[in-house]
Amino acid sequence: MNESDLDISICKGEHSHVGSVETGVEIKHRATGIKVSSLKEKSQYANKVIAMERLEIELAKQGAL
Repeated sequence: MNESDLDISICKGEHSHVGSVETGVEIKHRATGIKVSSLKEKSQYANKVIAMERLEIELAKQGAL
């Protein structure tokens, strides 16, 4: 899957407080419109990995991979 096929946005995660870094990640697959997110981890990288895994699962369910 190419990242050029995705809209990736950053948002506040569950651990965010005033003045803290945004760690949540939301990913939308442009071709199918499938959206996934991960907010639980304190690391933006970890949330991106989790969201990418979720997206791959959803795409496989729809036969889009």
